[in-house]
Amino acid sequence: MRIMQMMGGGDVGGAKTHIFSLVRELNKYHEICMVSFRDGPFPQEMRAEGIRVELILSKNPLAARRQLLALVDEFQPELIHCHGGRANMMGAMVRAKREIPVMTTVHSDYKLDYLGSPLKQYTLGTVNAVSLRKLDYYQAVADRMAQTLIARGFDPEHLFTIYNGMDFGTRAGDFDRTAYCREQFGAEVDDSMVLCGLAARLTAVKDIATAIRGFAQAVQRQPQLRLFLAGDGEDEQALRRQAKELGAEDKVVFCGWVSEIAPFFAAMDITLLTSLSETFPYSILEGIREGCVPVCSDVGGMAELIADGETGYIFRPRDDRALAEALVSLASDEPLRRSFAEKQFARAQARYSLDAMRRTQEENYRLALAKFARRNRTRDGVVLCEDARTAETIAALRKSDPAEPVCVISGDPDAAKQKYRVRACRRERAEPVLRRSQRYLCGGKNSGLAALAERCGCQISRLPDSEER
Repeated sequence: MRIMQMMGGGDVGGAKTHIFSLVRELNKYHEICMVSFRDGPFPQEMRAEGIRVELILSKNPLAARRQLLALVDEFQPELIHCHGGRANMMGAMVRAKREIPVMTTVHSDYKLDYLGSPLKQYTLGTVNAVSLRKLDYYQAVADRMAQTLIARGFDPEHLFTIYNGMDFGTRAGDFDRTAYCREQFGAEVDDSMVLCGLAARLTAVKDIATAIRGFAQAVQRQPQLRLFLAGDGEDEQALRRQAKELGAEDKVVFCGWVSEIAPFFAAMDITLLTSLSETFPYSILEGIREGCVPVCSDVGGMAELIADGETGYIFRPRDDRALAEALVSLASDEPLRRSFAEKQFARAQARYSLDAMRRTQEENYRLALAKFARRNRTRDGVVLCEDARTAETIAALRKSDPAEPVCVISGDPDAAKQKYRVRACRRERAEPVLRRSQRYLCGGKNSGLAALAERCGCQISRLPDSEER
């Protein structure tokens, strides 16, 4: 496949890791052109990996569009894949001029990207929200983000899911964590201490305040605990004041930006996440790879990654008491930490490898291209009434033709969209849907809808022993 990838170029954290890992893997098997709207370390690192990188640096959107359209015409991509707000805006501008499918990966909740920065939220955030609606296909990182997008009116038929992948075979290895913490952060630790590491921007959506509150409660009962915060951001001074007010100032280490994250987590015993919103953060996978036990707020795909109480702990966002209890439990039981860490590593390695991420992405591309190829059909798709066998029927339809549009007639369309990941409508709104569809599947008990479907020109197929409702 010929895929044009587009990114802002200043991406950091999990988004950067996802883009870099994915594009590097895809570049081994497909023809990739990466467009970056900023120069710097990220595009330079990609070039060093043998990836074609083209820079479009104009701050004028119209001038940038002209350059981008010229590049699109030269490269002739089968599909354009955007990452981030600037890329989404440019992707929407290109889509208005070229009949090329445009996909975007939703790395985070776009409504919360600029939480705590009202000006950016109402400018950059608004532009991104508008641009998203003008793209063709959406790829959610983890199932919970897919549910959020469906609830906000995004078409389930144009929505895909992917999970972050990682090379679990490359670990930091054994090293002297006492020397590491002293040399890197000026912190004195010893083998009796239990170190908790949190790698994130110090910004509102990451809710580091809950981490400090929970830690301050736990350290009163387990004084061997220490908290290391790897990251910088606008909330740093407020968080420092909070740690001081809670009497935990001497046990919370503000590490600043940490460029080499593997040794950071190799020095830790527990990896923390206290965010209010996430998709599938790489920081937790990175901690798991280095043998840390995950303790995470219930956001994004954390409930899919972690078996609560078996391989780690999950707590409700902002619930500092539950966080404190989890830390106390782990701090007082070294065999439990070891057992959790080993089981979580095996679980993550089996499900979230780089190869699995690449294969999922390739399948999503193929399906998006197949759907795009049939977009101008006058009639297409199948309609069925919701019954006890709906999930089974849709699975069979997907196996036969994964790109065929499906619509379920349901008494609760919103719930049906979430449950089956297809379009849905109420019975009273079925007629215009049937007029656009190729087939109607019925169980034989709903003669009224079958007759309507026939009048609308649908082919009728009957499903025996169904119980429509």
